[in-house]
This record gives sequence, structure tokens and C-alpha cells, in this order.
Amino acid sequence: MRRTPAGFQNIRYRSPEPARRSIWSHFTVSKGRRQIYRRRNEEFRRLEIVASQTALLLAKCNKDDAESHLLGDPLTALPNGFQLYLMFDQVVMDASRYEYPVALLSIQFEEIRTIRQKWGPMSGDEAVRAAARYLTKELRETDVLVRYASDEFVAISPKMSLEAAENLKSRLQDDLDHFRFAVRALTEIPLHVSVGIAIFPEDGQDLDGLLSVAEWRMRQDKDLRTAVKRRLKSAPSAN
Repeated sequence: MRRTPAGFQNIRYRSPEPARRSIWSHFTVSKGRRQIYRRRNEEFRRLEIVASQTALLLAKCNKDDAESHLLGDPLTALPNGFQLYLMFDQVVMDASRYEYPVALLSIQFEEIRTIRQKWGPMSGDEAVRAAARYLTKELRETDVLVRYASDEFVAISPKMSLEAAENLKSRLQDDLDHFRFAVRALTEIPLHVSVGIAIFPEDGQDLDGLLSVAEWRMRQDKDLRTAVKRRLKSAPSAN
């Protein structure tokens, strides 16, 4: 029979497994709490953005103007330029967290101003509605479409690369080059578009910077398309 050495009779072996479990459970709980705190901080940040933008709007506008800005664009029922800032901050927070690109497209309809001047504001408003309906149909459900100016729209497209944005631009321009808007019963005109693209985060980290890049590229696209049209008109006919 094996004897236990003197002085060791009352010592029992204890497995370190319970201690390991305790440490691991504490680590897991701490990690979970950090994730909860991080999400809460992001939510508070979004609330701060909404509050600061709303306060800025109320400081600049009277009550009626502020309410109209908060309700969106009355002509197209789309979000307006003020709401664009709120939506962009939310989209970029998610994009930064999960590390995916966001495409911003500046889309200007070239003939809307001419329609207003030549056929009146009612025809111009109907052209804006037609443009909004077309873009809403062509964009994805996850995209954000905003009426940014009288003849300009801005689209925010999460998880869209530069290549995908260029393909979308080509498709929109090809379709609208063949689209005809009925100004009068027997009068139809095209609704050509110029499009500029900016990608978050490569082209900028904030909305103002991305808008500047997209609008500059949109003007370049407009100049290029105008030059091509003039060249085609001045080219001698095949006959």
C-alpha cells in the first residue's frame, strides 16, 4: 500500500479549471459590456448630430421654415438638403464601423432649368417629379436619394465601389439619353443628366468634402458631354 509522505495528508489536489472558467467568464462579460458601451456611444453620437443640426436650423430659420425643412421636399416627397446631413452621418458611422465604401453621386438634370424658363414653373415641377420617380425606380432600396437643389439630386449608396458607381452612372445616362419628357401634348424633350461620383473614404471623410469632389466631377462630365454634342452637330453628314 502506497503511503502518503508526512505533512501532506491534508492537502488535496484542486483543478485549475474553475479558476480558468471564472477568468474567462469575467473576460467575456467585460467584452460584452464594452460592446454595449460602444453601441450606446454611437447612439448618443447620432442623437448629438441630430440635435446640433436641428438647433442650427432653428437658429437660422423661423418656425414655419424650420418645419418645412424637417418635413422634406414637398414637391417630390424626397428628403431635402438638410436631411442629407443627418442621413449621411448615420450611413458613414456604419461604413466606418464595418469598413465598406460609400458612393456619393451628384446628379444634375440639364434641361429642367430650360423647361422652367420656356414652358413655365408648372412644367418644370412636373419634370422634377418625373426625374425623382425615375431615380427612385433605378436606385437600390438601401440607397438614399435626396433632392439637393432645384435641378440636382444626390444619391448615397452604401457598399458601392467606384467601379459599380461608374456602371450605375453609365446606365442612368444611357437610359435618359433616350427618355422623352412630354412638356406639351405634341412636345417632348430629353432629360439628359450629368453625374459626378465621390467615394468615402478615399475622396473625403465628411459630406462637404465629398459633395465638393462629386460636384466638381459632375461639372467636368457636363463639359465633356456638351463638347461631344457640339462635335456631333458640327460633323458633316454622311450624305
